[in-house]
Amino acid sequence: MSRTHVLAEKRTAGGGKSAKRAENGAVGGSDLIADIALQGRATAAAGGSGAPLAIVRNFGAIQGVAGGTDASAASATSIGLATVAGGDATDGMPFAVAAIAGGDMPDATASAPTVVGGDTAMGAEGAVAHAGGDMALGRGLPTFHVYGPHGHVMTDAAVPGLGDVGNNPNYIHRGSTAHFVVFYDSALGASGASAADAVLGKCEADFNRLRSWFSNTTPGSLPFNVYITTDTNGASHASCSSTTLYLGAKSTNPINNSFVLQLLIAEEDEVFEAAFGHGWDCGASNGEGLSRVLANDLYPGAEPSNFVSSATWLDTPGRPDWINNTEGTDQDYVSIGCAVLFLNWMRFQLGYSWTQIIAAGDSTLAKTYQNLTGQTDGYALFMALMDRTYPRGTPSGLTTDNPFPLQDVAYTGVFRPGSGAEWVVAAQPWSAMYNTINNYFKQGLYAEALNIVADDNNILYSAVFRPDSGAEWVVPAEPWSSIATVISNYFEQGLYVTALSIAPVGNEVLYSAVFRPGSGAEWVVSAQPWSQFATTVSNYFKQGLYVAAIGATIQNGVVLYSAAFRPGSGAEWVVSAQPWSQFATTVNNYFKQGLYATGIAVVESSNGPLYTAVFRPGPGGAEWVVGNYMWKDFAKQTNTYFSEGLYATGIAACRLAV
Repeated sequence: MSRTHVLAEKRTAGGGKSAKRAENGAVGGSDLIADIALQGRATAAAGGSGAPLAIVRNFGAIQGVAGGTDASAASATSIGLATVAGGDATDGMPFAVAAIAGGDMPDATASAPTVVGGDTAMGAEGAVAHAGGDMALGRGLPTFHVYGPHGHVMTDAAVPGLGDVGNNPNYIHRGSTAHFVVFYDSALGASGASAADAVLGKCEADFNRLRSWFSNTTPGSLPFNVYITTDTNGASHASCSSTTLYLGAKSTNPINNSFVLQLLIAEEDEVFEAAFGHGWDCGASNGEGLSRVLANDLYPGAEPSNFVSSATWLDTPGRPDWINNTEGTDQDYVSIGCAVLFLNWMRFQLGYSWTQIIAAGDSTLAKTYQNLTGQTDGYALFMALMDRTYPRGTPSGLTTDNPFPLQDVAYTGVFRPGSGAEWVVAAQPWSAMYNTINNYFKQGLYAEALNIVADDNNILYSAVFRPDSGAEWVVPAEPWSSIATVISNYFEQGLYVTALSIAPVGNEVLYSAVFRPGSGAEWVVSAQPWSQFATTVSNYFKQGLYVAAIGATIQNGVVLYSAAFRPGSGAEWVVSAQPWSQFATTVNNYFKQGLYATGIAVVESSNGPLYTAVFRPGPGGAEWVVGNYMWKDFAKQTNTYFSEGLYATGIAACRLAV
């Protein structure tokens, strides 16, 4: 056995040398005895030689299909990939990648934070035309724009020495840089000097980071005149475009230089907003939200608890919609809390870069999301996740404005020896997965495994990408009535189902599949309960047809199975849905008999995840199957296996019961 190692995870099965029995609830053949061996062809099958479905020879492209040779689908736009694990990417990847585990990033890739493993490349952001102006004036509200604590309303009088602070002899000029002149109140003593030095040491690097996020925009009226005051209530400036900034050093006790730097970013980025335009209004909830999330990204966790806004919105009855609407003030913690969560959701849950999000800016966050993704489901997706994770009517207990990425999806994978590049992509909506597939296809990376999971009434896709060549088509979730026609049409073009996944939405079961070139017979059966599916498997086995791809889901408490069958030979065992404690034993027992998991699916029952798999003879060597991992842990495990030469040959995911 090559590259084997001891069991390190409670939910990991693999290894072993002695043979034992096959499990109950399994159907199969060869010299192993099948539990069910009845006659008759399965119903609701698509494809195959002599398939009964209509054939459309001049099929053309399917709307919503990604990949393929000479695909007629629109070219993918640049997009940020959310949470990717493993592999070596190709040079020239045209998109930003966030939260990556493993692999070496290519040159000319937009820089991405939160990288685990690999080498991150530097890249430049593209310029976007900008508009100026202070959009926060003339509201009948205080004209000062602030980053203040919960419950405090900033007024003119709240800023020490307003009007003559620049001539106040108590303010000591500590130093200057290319874009900043820094003063501190002498009453702060050595702490003030320390805070000023911290600003001088970081301000230019942070300025350049902000400038890149705002598409290389440079504000006017520079330099920034920064006054570090004795104030206890955050930071402010007189208008969105004002470059005179007041930072209240005593907003924390003792003075925290990291928070002083966060205060600086929160006001400085509002000047960038005014110069950039695109609907970012520092005097309104969307612009205030942006100023805070950027400051928190550069100095995470520096803010004291009374500057955290997310829980205020989550714990407000009804959770007002400040996504489709924008509130015309920057001092309401309910609307700010909604804004910071939605912005961080786009950045850290969906994986778009700040440059992309800022460039997509508009008068509402909903429009920003639509500009960013081309979709209109942002509010629904975001609210569904918030309501599941933080149920209404229960105190959220959230102590940060950035809890993302949140995952209520658990992952299962099969790992076997391999070589070359590998990328594993976490659950994301089709709008993101479409571009992911196209971008990887252009780099010669193909979807080797595919999974879909129903996230309320939305479908999320995850996949494993490996090097290959030739045509590829990936079809998003469709009902059987549509996918059956797709299967037949592709079969006529010599394209076969190589990966299959199913998920329920409402009263329907939806199917998603990967199609690659092949030959010979193919039959694909629609979702069936085990009693029927076991018979189907046995009948096809007798005809020399084996499970080439399998999907499973649960609907109304009943586990349903769907599969593609192709010609094969030798032994085959398919096990019905089992809890992990039983399934891990099944995997080990089959491994001892030289049988490996060639297909896997998982469903979430009221009693926890249930696992089903196809086992076929393998070439020998190691196999590891891990189950029910949250993405963070699954990505880490994938990266570990990749470093040991073990690759994901199958992936499955289910939504955790809430």
